Amino acid sequence: MPPRHRCGGFLEHLSSETFMSSFNRRIGIIGTGFGAQVHAPGFRSEGWEVAAFCSRSREKAEKAAHAAGVEGVHTDPLELIRRDDLAAVAITTPPGSHHPLCVAALKAGKHVLCEKPFAIDAKQAAEMRDLADKTGRTAMINHEFRHTPQRAYIKDLLSDGYIGKFQLCTVELFLDRYVSGQPRPLTWMASKSQGGGVLGALGSHYIDGLR
Repeated sequence: MPPRHRCGGFLEHLSSETFMSSFNRRIGIIGTGFGAQVHAPGFRSEGWEVAAFCSRSREKAEKAAHAAGVEGVHTDPLELIRRDDLAAVAITTPPGSHHPLCVAALKAGKHVLCEKPFAIDAKQAAEMRDLADKTGRTAMINHEFRHTPQRAYIKDLLSDGYIGKFQLCTVELFLDRYVSGQPRPLTWMASKSQGGGVLGALGSHYIDGLR
């Protein structure tokens, strides 16, 4: 079974014949952590051009751009979103900023790949979904685990009735970064207002998998 990269579903959708004739393959990435480490290689592996990075820290944006051989550097996400040469935007910032950035990108006519959790509550998520429908743009959540070979194999086994009728699933997760005993600085993961917490950041993967 061939491996699937993390941005697979989004790129496959946008690369369909429906969209191919209507836009270029240039994308801007807002966020220089996960976005620079994972999204950028994923997009480029499918022939997309990463044209710009954005971070509140110019130093981080420049570092990500330099590492990727990209010229575009922004500290204002709205400046990146307003660029006419981009077809899509990847939002890889903390969840508390997803709603305003996604709304701005959709209104600017951009397709959006947004990290999960999609928003900090269902109301925001519904607004983003409805705006995508209204503008005719694609707004997709990056549930990347659903594209891994392991998940696909498990799904095939269940669909083929390998274990009989599927009735119960128990999920256990061990992350040594949370039990290392070493003090760590507080980040958005510890902030409710920013959409932090294990359920949204990690549990969402398993809820998506069970669906």
